[in-house]
Amino acid sequence: MGVCSSTSSSGGGPVAMNEADLNILKSRITRKMMTHSNQATKKVVSRQNITIREKERNGPLSPFYYKEINLSKGPGGSLGKREGCAVFGCSYDITQTGNFNINTFNSNIVDETNTIFADIESAVEQRAAISLEGNPSGLDAAARAISGSSDIVKEKISSILSNISKEDFENDQNILIEYISPPRCKNPCGFDGPTLGPILKQDAQTEIYSTDIINSVLDIYETNLQKHGLEADQTIETTNHACILLMVAVCIGLAMVVMILKFVLSRMS
Repeated sequence: MGVCSSTSSSGGGPVAMNEADLNILKSRITRKMMTHSNQATKKVVSRQNITIREKERNGPLSPFYYKEINLSKGPGGSLGKREGCAVFGCSYDITQTGNFNINTFNSNIVDETNTIFADIESAVEQRAAISLEGNPSGLDAAARAISGSSDIVKEKISSILSNISKEDFENDQNILIEYISPPRCKNPCGFDGPTLGPILKQDAQTEIYSTDIINSVLDIYETNLQKHGLEADQTIETTNHACILLMVAVCIGLAMVVMILKFVLSRMS
């Protein structure tokens, strides 16, 4: 977002994660999933033979996926402000990669339920601790909500992993991959170029699956947090200290120039 940019997000909530946190979590989940892939049926498919689309839903979309953020650029939004930028809903971009690895997974992938749960729960607890620092009652409510979500979160993870293990692409030349959670948008407010969906690389299949797990689980946590009195529309602000230092330096420099000009003018007069 550049040196002089800052963000404030409404609808983030105490378990909202930034892109770096999400990428780390996705990598961990993907590695666990790949240990249960069936290498004998692995195939490489060109982008012309792969279709990625959203799975048909039985009910309405969860409010979790209607998140919006407000973005301001420069100190106090001096370089511009944009509001109501959608966090979810951009399409996956598969145009950057020529070929994709397609795997089938063994039924024992479900055995990873507890380890994946532990990774996500730990990340959620860390994010809540950071967001609610200095708010003891909020931290206590978050701890109860996170703990109380364990059973339903494990059930959701197990269900997704079970469905993954049932997919069979071995004899298919044209591959259909369906996702259950709308993809997150990159650069949602369009400050630094166009708003885009996630760019899928060679292992697009596992990236989609791991993203579905994370989004579905965070939806559960956030719903339970709201039941414990923690609102999802908390505002989270990130200050760019490099920008502030740059602006201070510029102001000092301008002040010195003015003083020198005054001194020169006084000597001349």
